[in-house]
Order: sequence, then structure tokens, then C-alpha cells
Amino acid sequence: MGNNNWLTITEVVKKTNFDDIEARRIVKKYGKFLAPRNFGDIIKYPPAAVEAITLIGELCRQGYTNEEITAILNRKEQIPQESLMGELEREVKTLLMLQNQACQLLRSTFEMIQNLMSDVAILTAKLAAAEGEIQNLKEKQLLRTRVKE
Repeated sequence: MGNNNWLTITEVVKKTNFDDIEARRIVKKYGKFLAPRNFGDIIKYPPAAVEAITLIGELCRQGYTNEEITAILNRKEQIPQESLMGELEREVKTLLMLQNQACQLLRSTFEMIQNLMSDVAILTAKLAAAEGEIQNLKEKQLLRTRVKE
């Protein structure tokens, strides 16, 4: 699952039927069950976190204690925690994919540069030929002017 599918806390809150304060309280208290993940400086949650927060909120509204809710979440494993090895494998695959894309972009950039260099060489040769022709014309004009004098 790439970074695009993960949600910020604000996005998670918007998808629940809770107000901002209530949803953030649930996240703060039961965050470990939501499988958060760091994306640089931003903590994001999988899409299933919306369902989990809704369940936790309903349990709170029904009067369940924190211990009871924790026991339910532990028993049901609402959002299975990804193993460290699985997360590392996923991250390495993502990095390899991004590296491959970067290499393809570099390759196409180098091809464009080579094409431009060929065009510049052709234009330089044409410019040199034109300058030579201009010089020849100037010399011919100078000769004509001298002959007339």
C-alpha cells in the first residue's frame, strides 16, 4: 500500500461521524490499534482506521470502559499490525520502484540531451558555413568596390 492510500488524522476525522476533539481523543487513547505509520514528519493511518475509530467511539458511547475496549480490540485485532519485516519489505519494494522510475527519467533526459547536442552540432556547422559565406560575400563586395575605384 503506497503513501497515497494512507490518511492523515484530519482525513480520518472527516470520514468519521465524530467531531474533531472526540476523534482525536480516541486516536490518542487507542492509536496503537490503528496501525499508524510515519511518512517523514507526518503520521498517517490506513483507511481501515476510520472503521476502527467508529467502532471504538460506539463502544465508548455504550459505556464500555477503557480496559474493556482494549480487551475487545486485542481480541478482535481490528487492524492487524504489520510485522516489521513485512513493512521493511514493502518499503524496499517502494524504494526500488521509485529508483526504477528515477532511472527511466534519467535515461530519457540523457537521450534528450544527446538529441539536443546533435542539433547544436548541426546548427553550429550551419552557422559556421553561413559565417563563411558572409565573409566570402564581404570579400567579393570589397573586391568589386576596389575594382570600381
